[in-house]
Amino acid sequence: MRYILTFFVIGAMFLSGCSSSKKEDKPSPLDSYWTSKDNTIANKKFTAPKKWAAGQFVVMGMLEKGKRESVARMTIVRKEKTGWVYEVINIDKKGKTTGAQICVEGMDNITSKQDLDKINFVWIKVLDEKGEIQLIEGSMLNVMKPLYKSQFDQFVTSDYVLVDGGTVTVPAGTFKGTTTVKEGSKSMLKKASTTSMHPDVPINGLVRAIDEKGNVIMELLDYGSNGKAVIP
Repeated sequence: MRYILTFFVIGAMFLSGCSSSKKEDKPSPLDSYWTSKDNTIANKKFTAPKKWAAGQFVVMGMLEKGKRESVARMTIVRKEKTGWVYEVINIDKKGKTTGAQICVEGMDNITSKQDLDKINFVWIKVLDEKGEIQLIEGSMLNVMKPLYKSQFDQFVTSDYVLVDGGTVTVPAGTFKGTTTVKEGSKSMLKKASTTSMHPDVPINGLVRAIDEKGNVIMELLDYGSNGKAVIP
């Protein structure tokens, strides 16, 4: 059975901007991202995510106990030699932006757990809250690779069952005929009991993730094929 690689992978390591869940009545910098789109996406069977292509992007809203915690945007920036460059930008509920741009080799042929050993991180750029960018490569990257790969493993699952998920409505639109991934799926280091997928969503196919208590922890806000990188 094909393995599913969900969402941000190593980029999530750098996106620690999700602060604790406090009750806030005043407007949040995140509110504008939760704009519902009047889109209806036709019923299509999901079997695996789309192949990556430059310009693909998804914008996901992260929630905790129903509260908007952060927004994360993943963009496939370009193909670089034998690897892919992708970017993850996070905006927390205070409006602070952090992110990472990663060049990784071996992503095209992940079909088993053993294939993770073939993944190679070429370089990583980290964007901090001050807008400063740090390039990690060479000997510094070699020292950190074991940590990256151990984190990478947390986003791969083989213990899953695909079933009909029906219609799911999120801010990005109403997706008819979603496929539900039950049990064993992992999203942003949180255990998702039910994950809704649709083949029209690029990069990972993810529409919505719900935890074991029935709370939505992640939902699709936007997606497309004309995304641009933030980090130069």
